[in-house]
Amino acid sequence: MHNRYWAAIDIGNTHIKIGIPSSDGLNIFRVDSVEEALAQLRHAKVSHAIVASVRNNNTQLFEQLNAANITSLPFTAAMPLPFKPSYQGRPGADRLAAAYWAWKRISEVSAALIIIIGSCITYTLLNRKQWLDGAISPGLTMRLRAMHHFTDRLPQVQLPKSQDLSTTPALSTTASLQKGALHGVIHEVKGFIHQWQAIHPHLQIYLSGGDALYICHHISDAEHVTEVVVRGLLEYVHDHVLD
Repeated sequence: MHNRYWAAIDIGNTHIKIGIPSSDGLNIFRVDSVEEALAQLRHAKVSHAIVASVRNNNTQLFEQLNAANITSLPFTAAMPLPFKPSYQGRPGADRLAAAYWAWKRISEVSAALIIIIGSCITYTLLNRKQWLDGAISPGLTMRLRAMHHFTDRLPQVQLPKSQDLSTTPALSTTASLQKGALHGVIHEVKGFIHQWQAIHPHLQIYLSGGDALYICHHISDAEHVTEVVVRGLLEYVHDHVLD
């Protein structure tokens, strides 16, 4: 890469995801702190990083990248993009990076729907020309926490270890909360897909995010893409930054 070794950093609400290209493909790491992220970048001898963040304060990260002699490029809505983000305000950098990855795969007669299932669930619909529609809703863990927080007696429960509760009877409060959150999301996702497929019959559907594995085997017409934000960031660097 012209003597520059790039990485992509996706800073979510819960985890930091790092993508480092190698001769064997793309190595992806999920870490919980800036220090862990820097350790991975130093080990791979990364010299440049493109960063997408949904957090308000990224000062510590950029200061530590600079101290480690890693040149950082923040990815924001101000970056030149091939589609027009018809959006009041600025879409999140994670949604834009995912949208860029999908845009490169859209045919002239189709549209793409990118669903990222993380702390929140984001839906982004676009075609070759513009950002068409979208939605944001609570993710699985947020739904479970909300049911505990806003009631007196419902307990705080974690996501189930099994990623398929479709055939398991819910015979306890814990199982009922887990099943309600999971199947609420499944039906929500299917509803949005049905709504947008009626308008765009050649819709290409992509699922990503940390909790996508709970959903993807229920959505037969969607392709599961691991860490689509990281992949979009690296493709943007390849297309617009590297010579």
